Amino acid sequence: TQMSWIIRNFTGKVQSLTNEATKMEYKEVMCTLSIQRGKFHYLLVFVAPMIFIVLTGTANFHFDVRDLEPRVQITAALLMSLVALQYSIEQSLPQVSYAIWINWYLFMCYCFLFIQCICFVVLIYIAGPREDGTWTRKPHQEDSAEAQETLKDQIKRPLLHNVEDGKNEVIVTDAINGESIVIEKVASDGEKRAVKYNMYLAYGYPIGFFVVNVIMF
Repeated sequence: TQMSWIIRNFTGKVQSLTNEATKMEYKEVMCTLSIQRGKFHYLLVFVAPMIFIVLTGTANFHFDVRDLEPRVQITAALLMSLVALQYSIEQSLPQVSYAIWINWYLFMCYCFLFIQCICFVVLIYIAGPREDGTWTRKPHQEDSAEAQETLKDQIKRPLLHNVEDGKNEVIVTDAINGESIVIEKVASDGEKRAVKYNMYLAYGYPIGFFVVNVIMF
């Protein structure tokens, strides 16, 4: 593999020596060459893609807190991308028995994506179970249709004020043909806390990654 090297220092000296056995003189040449592998190539080819992969995970925090499945799927895809990149890194760098800087940086990227998955599960537990006992959210159309049918069964007469359906507050503003029309479903206290913490993570995740990069660089 062709690599770029930077020569930092080169020194040499020549001295005369005598062979004790033959009593013949000869010249000894000693050279010291200090070189360093060029960093720009590795920063551009390996480090920059890792930064983009980890920062792409920031988009997960802009999903609904109950959308566990798509969030975990995206994070798993990002982890697989890091695994593929790690294989390319191992093939390009010299094989050594100790951890070098880029190995620690790769480990840090793995940790950030893994912490993402933990945060998603914790947010689900903070939000609490839904009305039907499930924890995660179904696809939007199915979820909305089921919510409408459930509320129609619970609300038997036209109402013009707020009612409770057990977990969430339901705002009812009008009625057509004797059936209540649900305009908005206010989140429970647990969901409100989960949404608030999710917002903090949406800003804290990239900021924390930036701080760690400053420390490591």
